[in-house]
Amino acid sequence: MSGVLRGSYCLMAACTRFHELDERLARWLLMTHDRAHANEFHLTQEFLSRMLGVSRISITNAVGLLQKNKVVRYSRGNITVLDRAGLEASSCGCYAAEKATYERMNFVTLVKAVPGTLVQGGHHRSASGTPG
Repeated sequence: MSGVLRGSYCLMAACTRFHELDERLARWLLMTHDRAHANEFHLTQEFLSRMLGVSRISITNAVGLLQKNKVVRYSRGNITVLDRAGLEASSCGCYAAEKATYERMNFVTLVKAVPGTLVQGGHHRSASGTPG
């Protein structure tokens, strides 16, 4: 297991232990929003309750708070992000750390996919040493 992945698991465990449900739900919705590349996606309360390790009624209450703050709209499993900045403000600080890890992993994957490239000091360079 890579150090980046291990760090991500440790972050998730700490987040689950120390942060409130509404903050964790906001983090989870932001991560889903990032990967869905759309403002609307389908996630049932049952699914969210299993992912976050809480009861469905807890999800109902947490989603209700986000709806009250006009950050998301939720209806029959369809979530629409109305205010991404507001959702980020509702999230715990773990979202920024998780996003940075995800972007680092994608950067490494992208560089590995381009033949003849190297990464030195975080900068992408061609094999000849010129910036890429």
